[in-house]
Amino acid sequence: MILKKRYSRILKNKTFKKPKKVLPIYINLYKYKFKFILYRG
Repeated sequence: MILKKRYSRILKNKTFKKPKKVLPIYINLYKYKFKFILYRG
């Protein structure tokens, strides 16, 4: 859960500065990245 909090904070920081059109792309990227990390264990 600590990892998830850290990633959501990074996600917010990175996407906040981006245009709204780019936001969904970055959210998807981080979701896949997070899933990949969880999968690898």
